Amino acid sequence: MQPTIPQEGEYDSEQRHASQSAGHTLQGRKVSTQHPDSSDQSTTMGFRVVALEQRVNDIQKQFMEYERSREIDLKLQNFRDQVLQIRQEILDARKELAEIGTKQIAQELATQNQAAAERAERDKLQIRVLIAIVSFVATILGGIILYIVTHLHP
Repeated sequence: MQPTIPQEGEYDSEQRHASQSAGHTLQGRKVSTQHPDSSDQSTTMGFRVVALEQRVNDIQKQFMEYERSREIDLKLQNFRDQVLQIRQEILDARKELAEIGTKQIAQELATQNQAAAERAERDKLQIRVLIAIVSFVATILGGIILYIVTHLHP
């Protein structure tokens, strides 16, 4: 509700009351009764001033309420912004954790593959060593058998 400034003639009942009591006080001051027209105008102006003061006070109260409301709205918006920022940080942290998990899984797979490759190389080496040992033993046995065959039968 927007208060308006009173216009002349708007307060007829107040003017009639003012003209009937020319000697009444307005805000602690005695109104002059020298000229009836100036007294009526002074009284009317006094009523207008009082009405305007009341409207100014009302507007000030409305402004203070608006200021409080605006302050609350700003605090609420700030709170919403902080919540959104926290949500974004949580999403970013989850994304980073997922990336770290993916990297860790990839690293574990690489480690397992490397270990499997090392085992395969070790197995090949063991097989070569066993073949060498068997070949050596077979050569010695073949030599003994050949010695026995050549020396026992003239």
